Amino acid sequence: MEKGSDVIDLKKIFLQLWSNRKNFCKLWGIVFILTYGLLLFVPRYYTTTTRIAPELGSAMDMGSLGDLASSIGLNLGDAGHSDAISPLLYPDLMEDNGFVANLFDIHVTSVDGEIDTTYHEYLAKYQKQAFWKRWMAKLKKLIPKKKEVKGAQGEYDPYFVSRKEYGLMQLVRNNISFQFDKKTFLVTIKVNAQDPLICRQVADATRIKLQNFITEYRTTKARFDLDYYQKLADEAKLEYEEACVNYSKYSDSHLNITMSTYNNRLDNLQKEMEQKYTTYTAVVTQREAAKARVQESTPAFTTLQGASVPVKPAGPKRMFIVITMLFMTTMAMGLYILKDELLR
Repeated sequence: MEKGSDVIDLKKIFLQLWSNRKNFCKLWGIVFILTYGLLLFVPRYYTTTTRIAPELGSAMDMGSLGDLASSIGLNLGDAGHSDAISPLLYPDLMEDNGFVANLFDIHVTSVDGEIDTTYHEYLAKYQKQAFWKRWMAKLKKLIPKKKEVKGAQGEYDPYFVSRKEYGLMQLVRNNISFQFDKKTFLVTIKVNAQDPLICRQVADATRIKLQNFITEYRTTKARFDLDYYQKLADEAKLEYEEACVNYSKYSDSHLNITMSTYNNRLDNLQKEMEQKYTTYTAVVTQREAAKARVQESTPAFTTLQGASVPVKPAGPKRMFIVITMLFMTTMAMGLYILKDELLR
């Protein structure tokens, strides 16, 4: 850049950089070897996805108005949805310790067959780490720690866990994610794992557990009503059977008696038996209706894309990282060489 001028002399800058080409080549070689060498110690991971279309109910169907709103990024359908847990909130389930802890018992098997355990044990014992992370973990053990929470004693409580257990939960949250598309109403489950077969197994099991969670939530009220009417039906049946026994005993013990007192008593027992039977049949009808409501409340899930065993790793993207580091090195080296020009 000439003194007193705002014009940049690109030819001069190019010649200045070209004169340092040997230094660039040396630095590129060092950066390439160091970056790629360190990346070789970073364990590779695999990614798979599965997509489901949950049943949203008639309240979600708003015709052309809903289509028009979706085209401009609005979602009028959710405003009329009666569920407290709409698909928009599915991603937030991973923030709940109870739901995350429910994923720990997933049975996983590695592609080579050497690992056959639960997802909890897999995360705790079979995760590969770069050597510097292992060294840092060892150094942390040497540092005196403050008194930490040990977690609930006795029965496992996902909402009262130790620091180690909480770290495993965070690892699950990093490996599993839910995404909901407001336009297509599709739920995408994305899973990362260091083993391709375990990656697919966790994705399939997570999809099933999500479906079970939503099904249990959607049918809670209907199942409560069913249990209530089942209890009433059992009680009504016992009372009807008791009335039948009383009527039969009294009738059998007074076969040859024609007194009006006997006839009145027998008529009362018969009426009581018929009344108990009417009550029993009415309650049974309510029970069957409750069963139908449970079935009606059970949502349907359509799996549009099943989880597959990934063929190649998803990361780390070694060449992309190496190229990025070389580009940043080039920019830094160029700025260092041209610092005098830039300062002027």
